[in-house]
Amino acid sequence: MSDMPPPPSTPPPPPPPDGGSTSEPANFGQRLGAMLLDLVIFWVPGAIVMYVALSVVPTELVICQNGTAICEQPTGAGFGILALIYLAILAGFLWYIAEFEGRRGATIGRRALGTKVVRMGTDEPIGAGRAIGRYFGRIISGIPCYLGYLWMLWDDKSQTWHDKMTDAQVVKA
Repeated sequence: MSDMPPPPSTPPPPPPPDGGSTSEPANFGQRLGAMLLDLVIFWVPGAIVMYVALSVVPTELVICQNGTAICEQPTGAGFGILALIYLAILAGFLWYIAEFEGRRGATIGRRALGTKVVRMGTDEPIGAGRAIGRYFGRIISGIPCYLGYLWMLWDDKSQTWHDKMTDAQVVKA
């Protein structure tokens, strides 16, 4: 053992004065591209599964709503099977959001476009609960002609409404 004092440690950099992330905000194109890529990665296979399920579930012939033609629709059991498949796809997507965006900070689409989602002021992932809340917050962002999504274009922290709801920010990775 030596009697030398421990080396001085350098303190972490102070948080930005506006409470935002220390990273540069992602731009609109990166965010849109990442979202579209994630939709292709997850929802296209889901749509294929639903299409196949529609072709194999039990159906029945009924009179269409206009009353002049006969339509084919799933039976009660067929509708139940389709509902379970849809719920399984939705649960899988919520797991994907919670795990990749919430715990790891970036989905596959976000990683491909060089972005990540962080909690404001920490540069840490937002967590599973906030990620799922942020996903459902997108509904509110989209209701008034997608104004909540476009909000980032003039917001000083480049946040959408669903980012603000969950104290999150999308930054360049």
